Amino acid sequence: MRKILLTISSVFCLTTATVIGQQDRALTHFIYDKMSFNPAATGVKPGYCGTLIYRNQWDKFVGAPNSFVFNAEGNFANFNSGIGLTFAHDAIGFQRTNKFYLNYAYHLSLEKIGGVLSFGAGLGMINVGWTPQWVTPSGLAPDQDPVLGPNGQKSSGTTFDMNLGIYYSGRQGQNEYWVGISTTHLTGLELKSLNFKNQLHFVVMGGYLINFGESGWAVEPNVIVQSDFVKTSVNIQALAYWKKKLRFGLGYRIPESLAILVGWKQPIGSSMAIDIGYSYDITTNSTLATYSKGSHEVMLKFCWIKPPKPVEPTRNPRWL
Repeated sequence: MRKILLTISSVFCLTTATVIGQQDRALTHFIYDKMSFNPAATGVKPGYCGTLIYRNQWDKFVGAPNSFVFNAEGNFANFNSGIGLTFAHDAIGFQRTNKFYLNYAYHLSLEKIGGVLSFGAGLGMINVGWTPQWVTPSGLAPDQDPVLGPNGQKSSGTTFDMNLGIYYSGRQGQNEYWVGISTTHLTGLELKSLNFKNQLHFVVMGGYLINFGESGWAVEPNVIVQSDFVKTSVNIQALAYWKKKLRFGLGYRIPESLAILVGWKQPIGSSMAIDIGYSYDITTNSTLATYSKGSHEVMLKFCWIKPPKPVEPTRNPRWL
């Protein structure tokens, strides 16, 4: 019983901390969700893509976090720009958070060093809702209980939000690398009716893709660090790719879990591709591991690259 009470208390503290502490979700497939944390990563790669990610954290644990993310982005090379939108839904305990952003990134080509430097901004809104399910000692409805009073009612609020970021991607021989730094919840606006404040976060991410020539193999170590200077989350991964289709790897989120990742990218014709990924996080926290069955995450991405216009041969009227 003591362990159960300790676990429940831990989850309650985590839930309460989200009111004033770290609010950004931590995803194992973060390399497919860069634009949520860094708007400068929007539309960096050619084409138009849509991405879905669902995370069921601490499976079988009542009130555990669940997240759903949808991203859509496009590269508009004629304007050296990327445009995208993000919708995210996070649930933990009786708190529900919905986030919506419109991202814009300007891509500056650095031809001398063979890279692209991007500057981006994301403007949007955050909606926070509370749906408590109280059981009162008096047996009265929560809003009529003398202790809970109005706090027993469902409530919600919406506020403006803004993200800013810088992102660089380049090549070194046949290898590729990327690095970004950003800040989320720059406005720090507060929903006083809910005692909720957007906590400013700093995010640093980077990766290096090493290609092994004609063998078809490639390896990519990558990392993301998220911090609000109260709590810091570090996610380190190493992924292996075979012929740009199969991928698998390991990740470690300090100090929470060890992740196993697998995925497959399937080309469809010459201009489309669908990418499917799955990860399973093994909880390393001894207290949570007693009750949690680990965390599941599923990713689905679809991309379309506009084919180049066919070159029509010119004819000299003299030879008609």
